[in-house]
Amino acid sequence: MKDVIQHELTKIEKQQSVRVLYACEAGSRAYGIDTKESDYDVRLITIKPVRSYLTVSEWPETWSDSTPPIEWHSWDVFKALQLFQKSNPSLYEWFSSPIIYAKDDVFYTKMKEMIRQYYSLQSLAYHYHSLTVKNANLLRKKEIGSKVYIKTFVQTLRGALALHWIMRYHAFPPLSLFQLADGDESIMELIRLLRQAKAEKRMDFSFALPAKILSVINMERSALKRLPDKKAVDARLLDEFVWELLGV
Repeated sequence: MKDVIQHELTKIEKQQSVRVLYACEAGSRAYGIDTKESDYDVRLITIKPVRSYLTVSEWPETWSDSTPPIEWHSWDVFKALQLFQKSNPSLYEWFSSPIIYAKDDVFYTKMKEMIRQYYSLQSLAYHYHSLTVKNANLLRKKEIGSKVYIKTFVQTLRGALALHWIMRYHAFPPLSLFQLADGDESIMELIRLLRQAKAEKRMDFSFALPAKILSVINMERSALKRLPDKKAVDARLLDEFVWELLGV
């Protein structure tokens, strides 16, 4: 399938007159809980020719398409760098994906370096805390479809484990759920059961929230303020970076 996706990336470059700077997998395959029927959630960052930006007409910053089993979502490099300034969690996760389909080495290396240097652990922690609480509240609803239940439970679990990782290590969390389990066999077994339930399309299951999730739900948000906040990035640095990519 990787060859198919890479072939499609080449077609996208030609059809949209863009260059793919980065393409990765997001969703269940990046989390390590995919099944045979899982979609491929491909995320892109692209750059246009210089003249495409020098226009009075509006140009799209994003692009999405669904051609089963592939879900495409793309950001223009200018949008990506604007979101970088805000420590956007989705951008962080894209660059933490264990599955990469294409990358410009200069772009990828620089982005990883800048994320390490400028991203806010505090902002990511707030995001994962909100993700956990929001989805845990959804799980408490009396009626929820099995497929939605599994997705909601996964989001609750990964949010809690990511925040637990940040609070314990003061470090950026990995994307894989098995890595986030951090050697906790009970959590790893829960992840395996979730993946099995997805594969079997089971309708008669429910899982108890582990203590790690409950501790995050009950955590005082004020505790997150002790984490390092983002280091201000000079916009000129990002300008120079994108100018280099554009060759101007």
